[in-house]
Amino acid sequence: VFLGDSITHHWEFPLIGGPVRQKHFDGAPYQALFYGYQGDRTQNLLWRIVNGELDGTDPKAIVVMIGTNNNLIPGDGVQGAAAGVRAVLDELLLRFPKATIVLHPTTPVKRTANDPQRASGEAINRVIRSYADGKRIVLCDFNAAFLQPDGSIPKELMDDAAAVHPTTAGYEIWAAAVKPVLDKILK
Repeated sequence: VFLGDSITHHWEFPLIGGPVRQKHFDGAPYQALFYGYQGDRTQNLLWRIVNGELDGTDPKAIVVMIGTNNNLIPGDGVQGAAAGVRAVLDELLLRFPKATIVLHPTTPVKRTANDPQRASGEAINRVIRSYADGKRIVLCDFNAAFLQPDGSIPKELMDDAAAVHPTTAGYEIWAAAVKPVLDKILK
């Protein structure tokens, strides 16, 4: 199960992540489900989990990427966003004691390295990276693959104005990073 916001949702868009999802995750052994929603923050994802969105599922692996909108929409701050990710992880650990959680940091945002939201996103990531214990919560960090040597994000990988949503090439990077982690969990 993949959980998140619009970045996760775009795995289902026919001209963006859809072809990558079909190629890599639709068949055995993955048979992946994608639960991502535009604009979701950690609070929204937690609400969805608590209110039964995953009821009836028994995932072996749960891929989580959430917190980008907590960074982009003012209000939560670094500690609030990181605490929201922790709450999501704790709820998943409680509800799915046999599952391994694959935690992604939030992807880099904004076109240039010196954007304040890039810095706050990285501050959130420094905290949430520490949540991975290598056992029940495994970190899968592929953020460096989105960045040029100067820290900029090329339009070929994120072509929207805010440099938030990956292109098909960006989803290929994500798939290449997460598949070996999932393969190890699912073996």
